[in-house]
Amino acid sequence: MKFTLSILALLAIAFLVGCSAKDTNNKSELNNKYGGIYIFNKKYYEEIQGRERERGELKDCYENKLKSECEQVVKKQITTNGYFLNRVWNNNKDKFMKKYNSSDENIALDRYISHIVNKKIYPIQTLSNGKKYYTDTADYSREYSKQPKVPEIYKERIRNLIGKENLDKIPGIGLGSFYSDEEGNITPITMYIQYSDKVKSYGLFGDEGRGFSLSRDRFEYYEVKNKFYMEDLEK
Repeated sequence: MKFTLSILALLAIAFLVGCSAKDTNNKSELNNKYGGIYIFNKKYYEEIQGRERERGELKDCYENKLKSECEQVVKKQITTNGYFLNRVWNNNKDKFMKKYNSSDENIALDRYISHIVNKKIYPIQTLSNGKKYYTDTADYSREYSKQPKVPEIYKERIRNLIGKENLDKIPGIGLGSFYSDEEGNITPITMYIQYSDKVKSYGLFGDEGRGFSLSRDRFEYYEVKNKFYMEDLEK
């Protein structure tokens, strides 16, 4: 019996392979209009973009390059204006010279660079307001043992910008980057709207334990391209 069912399933698949069907409602137009990143604080958003770029540069180096190459990357970040490590070095140069027991700035700098690379140190994820920022809710959840709760006022600001008449067209409003106080109360820096289409794929899915199916549904998400600066749009 199982053999017969398998043969029938395979015959059915022969007519369906390569076929797929999307929901009739095309959401690409809505995504182009409303989908994107909603930025509540441009200053902090740009700080995070820069800091994460520096962290990514060092992460790639520590994982994929030689120590000597990493030392050059760290030296560039320390000696180039605008980098976090550059500010740390210049604000604490005298302390580092004392720590590394040298009155020669170049020698102290070399020892500082070697220390950073040996310990695989990254720029800290702290904003200019002194608050720790997060780009991943999982990191926050591990630290506070709870999910971040978005103050309703931020969702309402997005809804007001889009318009009440379009509320039923909006998918979930996701949390992007944010910072928190000592109690774990969060302040969003970015939130986002991302549309998706349900796609039905045809084939043979499942196994003998769960049973077989000739189709399954999945979601395809549209790329988030737009940036909406709330401070400008709400003026």
